[in-house]
Amino acid sequence: MFSYTSAQIGHAQGVDATTAVHFLEQASFGPTALEVTSVQAMGPSAWIDQQLAMPESPMPDGLDGNAVRSQLYLNMASGPDQLRQRVMFALSQTIVVSANKVSNGEELAPWVRLLSRNAFGNFRTLLREVSVSPTMGKYLDNVYNRSATATTSPNENYARELLQLFSIGTWELNQDGTQKLDGLGQPIPSYSQATIANFARALTGWTYPPRPGATHGNSNPEYFVGELVPTSNPNRHDSGSKALLHGAVIPAGQTTAQDLESVISNIFNHPNVAPFIVTRLIRSLVTSNPSPAYVLRAASVFNDNGAGVRGDLTAVVRAILLDPEALSPAMVEHGRLKDPVLHVIGFGRALGATIGDPNSFQYVFSNLSQRVLTPATVFSFYQPTAMIPGQTTYFGPEFQLYPPALAVQRANFIYGIITGQFGSAYAIDRAPFITATAAVPASDPSQRAIGALYLAAISSEYTVYGGGFSAGGVIPTNVQSPTGLNVLSINGNLITLRWNPPSIGPAATGYLLEGSLSPGAPIAALPTGSPATQFTLAAPSGSFYLRLRAMHNGQMSLPSNEVRVYVNVAQKPSAPTNFQAVVKDSTMWLAWKNTYAGGAPSAIMMDVTGGATASLPLPLSEAWTVGGMPNGTF
Repeated sequence: MFSYTSAQIGHAQGVDATTAVHFLEQASFGPTALEVTSVQAMGPSAWIDQQLAMPESPMPDGLDGNAVRSQLYLNMASGPDQLRQRVMFALSQTIVVSANKVSNGEELAPWVRLLSRNAFGNFRTLLREVSVSPTMGKYLDNVYNRSATATTSPNENYARELLQLFSIGTWELNQDGTQKLDGLGQPIPSYSQATIANFARALTGWTYPPRPGATHGNSNPEYFVGELVPTSNPNRHDSGSKALLHGAVIPAGQTTAQDLESVISNIFNHPNVAPFIVTRLIRSLVTSNPSPAYVLRAASVFNDNGAGVRGDLTAVVRAILLDPEALSPAMVEHGRLKDPVLHVIGFGRALGATIGDPNSFQYVFSNLSQRVLTPATVFSFYQPTAMIPGQTTYFGPEFQLYPPALAVQRANFIYGIITGQFGSAYAIDRAPFITATAAVPASDPSQRAIGALYLAAISSEYTVYGGGFSAGGVIPTNVQSPTGLNVLSINGNLITLRWNPPSIGPAATGYLLEGSLSPGAPIAALPTGSPATQFTLAAPSGSFYLRLRAMHNGQMSLPSNEVRVYVNVAQKPSAPTNFQAVVKDSTMWLAWKNTYAGGAPSAIMMDVTGGATASLPLPLSEAWTVGGMPNGTF
């Protein structure tokens, strides 16, 4: 089936130092010499696999608020599970609580653990756990929320932010993150004030979990172990019907817990969630200005991880970090300004800093408007859609923490670290840098090191990270990857694939199809022989992983997304997608798209419910028409 050279195997796995550094700027809190060597040897994909297997950094019980923040800072700065810590940091700036209101250690520690265990989980699970978190319940006032009385209405704080900031945003979105427009060219709101009121009603009836040995009541006292629980009086929950998003209605009579599940499912399945969340994650991890094509690729993985699962954050993070726009960007607007946390932690990691008690210098982060776990508002440390100052074209939200006064304070903080002002709390070894500059006389080696480190650390080249331009030629920066690789059909041993050509950079003159028995580990390759974006190959029976690289003048791109195929293997087929129906008079036209993430389908079974209940076998096609339909809803 395939042939593969040893040179191509090395190309597929290893990367040069420049690419490794660039990747680690996005996937961790900053590259260290050891991590750069590791990524060079195994490649970004295998490094991610290694990180996914890492145990979580600890967040012990019994800490006060300052100690929780210090422990989290230590985890971010030196925890071995760097990818988890970086994703937690990104999620914490999208789904926000703040020590400005929930300041005790018993309130903050469970929140950190919630982010940690869900960083590589499913987004639906994350939304549900956030909604029953006592920490979030206190922060956004949903913990004692109750049904309306003659003089009160349900509190809308959590319902509003759940929609506006935590899931779908304020405007209807295309899957590439651009706004949908109405007939007058105006953006379309994704919800109304009435929607918020209905969500607030659905979220009534919760209280803190009872303390051990205590009697459960309507307003249990504050307790942050476990999840919120329904009140002992069911009348505290509004049991009426509620209109949710896209015409969905919660029927009257559901319990507190049932209404919550309806709310989470309604939000989770809204089409905005994928582009909204992946855009937030891309901006936190990679670049403030992702292209629509980048957002679309990541959103597609959110919608389906390749195995029919929606909301798989592990797959989404992998797609974001391994996207060609992340690893080998060609756009001049790529990158982002480092905020104070990323800047200072990354600086320390690069120099092998020894950090003692982070609480000794957390006040400086407060002065820089980014003390860990203490954003000023529910919008986090800065507005996520703010533009670069003086610009109306490019986003640059981190610049809100970098006006002239704060830029000077940040530079002073860096200088204090270099000169040892924080002692053992934040210590670096300047000795390796005493010959780093000739601008200071050799008779003063200490000032030589201080000057070189200071100027490098506050330079725009270090403060803003941008392109991962390859120095070793292993990964060319101009040949972009194909996207949207999918299986068009499997017929016996014949597999037909199709894909989208690179959207930027030089046109592909051909493609190289890679195959393997496990994800991301190519063992064989086959040139397709042309620039066509559809290819049929004869494969042996078995289960395989396939991905594609674009070729141009002997250079090779990074791989596309990966698909798994089953050839003559007994395996449950994956479900069809994009099911649509159009009705005119008594005739109904149906259309769908067959998928091949499981075993090859041999027929289609249509289930009919509503006015009639039946299961009808259909031929293996992607369309069907039936006339003479009776009146009714099906």
